[in-house]
Amino acid sequence: RRGQIHTLTVDIDVKPGFHIYGQPLPTGYIATALRTDELEQLTCGPPIYPKPQSLLLPALGETLSVYSGSISITLPVQSRRRDAFTLKAILDYQACTEWECLLPDTLDFSFPLTYLENP
Repeated sequence: RRGQIHTLTVDIDVKPGFHIYGQPLPTGYIATALRTDELEQLTCGPPIYPKPQSLLLPALGETLSVYSGSISITLPVQSRRRDAFTLKAILDYQACTEWECLLPDTLDFSFPLTYLENP
């Protein structure tokens, strides 16, 4: 409904043996980040990330903030639109094991939202 605040959820299952990075991170690492396209009459709040775990990475000699297993990122969205629309989102991430990292990547996806008249 127009003006209603929605909470959109992105569920992520990280492959066993891998992790993705959370915040805070030293320079040079790619933190997991959710971004959305800007649309007229649509306000997105900042994404809400779960608390990351600290992981000692022997190959780097550093302890970093990471996510592993299943996590959920939520995004508050308020629409003033009077028509159906699709919110496009991008997830930036870098998957690593304790000994090696894959190249940083992005995942594009969309949330179709339908306008409902107030009763």
